[in-house]
Amino acid sequence: MPSLFTYFQSAPPFTVWKSHPGQKSRVLITGGIDGDEYAGIEIAKKLIASYDLSIPITVIPIVNLAGYKNKISYNPLDGRYPKHIFPGSVFGSSSSRLMHEVSKYAKGVDLWIDLHCGAIGETLIPFAWAPEAYPVLSYLNTRVLVEKSVNKNIPYVMLEGGELPWIYTLIKNLDKPIKPGWQPTYTNIKYEKYQGQPITKDVLWWSKTNFVTAS
Repeated sequence: MPSLFTYFQSAPPFTVWKSHPGQKSRVLITGGIDGDEYAGIEIAKKLIASYDLSIPITVIPIVNLAGYKNKISYNPLDGRYPKHIFPGSVFGSSSSRLMHEVSKYAKGVDLWIDLHCGAIGETLIPFAWAPEAYPVLSYLNTRVLVEKSVNKNIPYVMLEGGELPWIYTLIKNLDKPIKPGWQPTYTNIKYEKYQGQPITKDVLWWSKTNFVTAS
């Protein structure tokens, strides 16, 4: 259990990479907000190594370094999940202060792409998750869930299991209008206890305890 001392302790500072240091970034990409979602972290690192577009971006490959080092999703300093805290507060717990730092880079961007990809002990079928049907989502060749529970009050897309091409697709089509006739794949999400339910095309992810579907 976190102690009172660590609860308000500053989380380890994250590394920030900017493609065009002299310009304002239009896109923020974050990985490792859940510290044990390693696939998203690796995709963020590959993006840094390969990025050659003219659109300025900021990449934070590992936000939750304390969770990453301890191989857990949450922040062990306060026992909280940073992904549920935004914009945080400079006066809050460790995770709140951590996400307050992230909010500085998210302010004013045209899109925040948050890379997840499933934690240790979870299995998922890739999809994108956003609070609104942004036009850029219509260019993704994947399942898209649009519903409000992930809203950060800025343009925000969570990629669950996405590959590097998904990120490039979002950035390249940032200013394009919505494709005619496009609709999100799902608009509702349902959480259940996992009791051996069959894996159908509408399953998002599952673990030993949870089973999540969309409609």
